[in-house]
Parts: sequence; C-alpha cells; structure tokens
Amino acid sequence: VVDAAGEESGADVAAGSASVVDAAGLLSPSTRRDLDGALGQLERDTGLKVRLVCPPPGLQRNKEAWGEYIKPIAKSWGFDQSSILVTAEQREQARSGKRYSILEFS
Repeated sequence: VVDAAGEESGADVAAGSASVVDAAGLLSPSTRRDLDGALGQLERDTGLKVRLVCPPPGLQRNKEAWGEYIKPIAKSWGFDQSSILVTAEQREQARSGKRYSILEFS
C-alpha cells in the first residue's frame, strides 16, 4: 500500500502484492488496509486482479504524465487480461471549488 507521502509498506508495490496506491491521500490507513485485503481475497477467489489507484490531483489530465506514473505500477502488478484498474481522483467543481470524487474504470 502506498500513501499520500509516497511511502510504501515494505516493497508491496514492487513485489506486486499491494492492491491499493493512494498517492492523493483520499483513504484512511484502515480503509486502505481493508480494501487491500478485500481485493486480495477477490483475486484468490476469482482470479481477477482488481487494483485501486488514487493518483495525485490533476495527473490524469496529462496523458503523458499519467502514462509515466501508471506504467511502473501496472508492471509491478503484472497487469494482464484478468486485470481491472479502478482510479479515484479528487476533483473540484469549476465554479464553486467544491470537491468531489469520481471513480473511473478502465
């Protein structure tokens, strides 16, 4: 699991075992652990690799920067035909500045 400070718990991401990367700090530590455990169990039960990435704000708007950011993560996770990447990014409404989250599936 990677947190907003970019700190990994051990070498989980490099070893391909963490299911959650939260570089935006959207999730509490307990939520990250719970999601990581649930996604790990889902993979053991079904063979599907579902992974969650909360990228730094605005990163997905820059295609090149997003590619550079996600490529090593996807490689460490061993993405293949049985993989699903879920992204959650903190966004703001243009006029009010009100923040809201959007989930995107790819």
